[in-house]
Amino acid sequence: MTIPVFCPLLILGSYLLGSVSSAILVTRLWTGKDIRSLGNRNAGAANVARCVGLLPAALVSVVDFSKGALPVYVAQRLGLGDACALGGAVAAVVGHSYPLYFRFRGGKGLAASLGVLRFSPGYFNTADEVREAAEALKSIL
Repeated sequence: MTIPVFCPLLILGSYLLGSVSSAILVTRLWTGKDIRSLGNRNAGAANVARCVGLLPAALVSVVDFSKGALPVYVAQRLGLGDACALGGAVAAVVGHSYPLYFRFRGGKGLAASLGVLRFSPGYFNTADEVREAAEALKSIL
């Protein structure tokens, strides 16, 4: 395959990966319930922490962060360029928020967006910058 073929595959794969809702899956494994029917009805780590516990929420946070970081990292490693990395990142966050596998009802995309920001080249590469970006995103959401 040539490089122009890899970028659309990365974007499609990123959406499908983003569509795997760790909050829904972890909550179902832990309690047998759907997180979207508990608490504030959001499929996110904060709701998992309130309704299920801190350990499941930590697991959800790591998986969701990784869903955003992985497309950027893979695009960088394959030398696909920033535009392809951005496309994959956006697809992963959209997949997280509108998951194909869970009737398009997902989370807000905060942790996945932080994963994108952490691995974006030259933008937010220190812990303080990521923390500031997280606070800015929280205030918006």
